[in-house]
Amino acid sequence: MGSSISNIIALFMKEILGTILVGGLIACPIAWFLMDKWLSDYANRISITPAPFIAAIVALGLITAVLVVMQTIKTALMNPVHSLRSE
Repeated sequence: MGSSISNIIALFMKEILGTILVGGLIACPIAWFLMDKWLSDYANRISITPAPFIAAIVALGLITAVLVVMQTIKTALMNPVHSLRSE
């Protein structure tokens, strides 16, 4: 009702990507600790770098961003009469 598509997308992205970032900041240390404990039992010990964790958070953010943009544009361009008719 008067807001542009880009403003709606920015509103959703700020909320959703913030949630992904907080979730990643909570999950990554826990996953690192569990993986470090698990890998320490092997004879050929390797160290865990932060690269897989960063890549996972970035990939999740990109996939989520693409899906949010697609759904927001689809919904914003839809005729409101079709939604009101079904209610």
